[in-house]
Amino acid sequence: MIYPDNFEELIGFTPIRLQLKDCCRLPSSQEKASNFRVMVNWTEVNDALDMLDECKALVEERPSLFEWSQPADLFTILRHVEIDGYFLSELELLGVVNNIDIHEKFVAVLHRFQEEFPHFWKCFGSLEGDISLSSSIRKAIDAEGVLKVDASPNYQKISTEIRRLEKEVRQQTKSVFKEWKNLGYTADTEVTIREERLVIPVIAEFKRKVKGFVKDVSATGKVLFIEPASIVEFNNRLKELYAEQRREREKILKTLTSQIKPYKYELLNIMQALTSADFVFAKYQLSKQYEAERPKHEDRPVLELKNAFHPILKRELQKQNNKMIPLDLNMGNQRLVIVSGPNAGGKSVVLKTTLLLQYWLQCGFFVTADPNSNFGSFEYFGIDCGDGQSIEEGLSTFSAHLKHLKSITESAHGRALIGLDELGTGTDPRYGAPIAQVILEQLLKSKAMVIATTHFSQIREWGNNESAVMQSAMA
Repeated sequence: MIYPDNFEELIGFTPIRLQLKDCCRLPSSQEKASNFRVMVNWTEVNDALDMLDECKALVEERPSLFEWSQPADLFTILRHVEIDGYFLSELELLGVVNNIDIHEKFVAVLHRFQEEFPHFWKCFGSLEGDISLSSSIRKAIDAEGVLKVDASPNYQKISTEIRRLEKEVRQQTKSVFKEWKNLGYTADTEVTIREERLVIPVIAEFKRKVKGFVKDVSATGKVLFIEPASIVEFNNRLKELYAEQRREREKILKTLTSQIKPYKYELLNIMQALTSADFVFAKYQLSKQYEAERPKHEDRPVLELKNAFHPILKRELQKQNNKMIPLDLNMGNQRLVIVSGPNAGGKSVVLKTTLLLQYWLQCGFFVTADPNSNFGSFEYFGIDCGDGQSIEEGLSTFSAHLKHLKSITESAHGRALIGLDELGTGTDPRYGAPIAQVILEQLLKSKAMVIATTHFSQIREWGNNESAVMQSAMA
């Protein structure tokens, strides 16, 4: 569970999610990048990290596995494939066989190395079996997604006749064009096409000087596109042939589509596997961009950061040619850390970096910290950050803080990781400090792990009272 709803935005995770989506090649994996949620089951987190490890090894040993050629979104393509008379386009059919080929390459490799890549094998191994579609589709459609001339004997016959007749019509039209041009009837353009027919651009005032049929008029009305009378029959025959060619094309595509129907659910399973592989590969690419690594991690609420940094902040500082100072933070058995300092001293960066990296890891990612860092497992993430003012709810800055703090303290437990930014601010320190102390003492009782930031002035106010908070903060 996370609180508030814009938790990801507050800790800086939103840009990471968007970058991950940009790394995905399939619409289905892009959708997955947009909708995945943090995992609280540690077995699921560990499996996700293991699969990312496997992906890294596969890319390093066999990079060609992830060099996909024109993969297709079969979830969309196959949606209506069972409807009678429905047929897929050439590019869609090509996408089907491309996906089959990608799948078969994975199976071929993973079959030999099941023990090295158990998570990928689990994803692809259950889909073993020959789907006999590739040969018939590739025989009819070329690598660019165009129907081959010899896709069927009849299609080849029609296509050959069209090419012969087109050549003859073009020669005839050019001959007429040359004649009319010499007489000064044509505009300063060449022979063109209108309504699938070759036409000659004629200056409007010479319309009655030529024999033919007007097929179009220029925007100014000064040029008419005329089909010469001498080639009308040729063009009529061509039009018939084009119609025959379209009917034969549809017949071929319907036949190929009908061959896909029996394999629809196998193809959807393949698509599911490719979506998972593409999503993990996108996570690998993002990890590589940020130089993220897999840290130590265990199934208990613990947090020890070494040389950690906020990836988005580092990227922005690099653009400005500024140096990033890494963070070390060891919670150990301590449940509360209070970060104090002046304004613009980096307190919020410490808080957001800590929450981001733990959250990021529990989303199944490597993180931007030393591999010897130790991350734990949390079931609740909460943050109170920003002024939180709300015109609709009539909340002032301080009232908004209180609303967030109430929700967080009510949800806190031993598996909660909570960040409180500028705790006790927004009102007179004489009143803010006692409230902050009560909040922190309540969170200590809940055994939640808490990182709080505050200004020097608040620390001085807290120091006026002996409390469990001060004892914890000074431990």
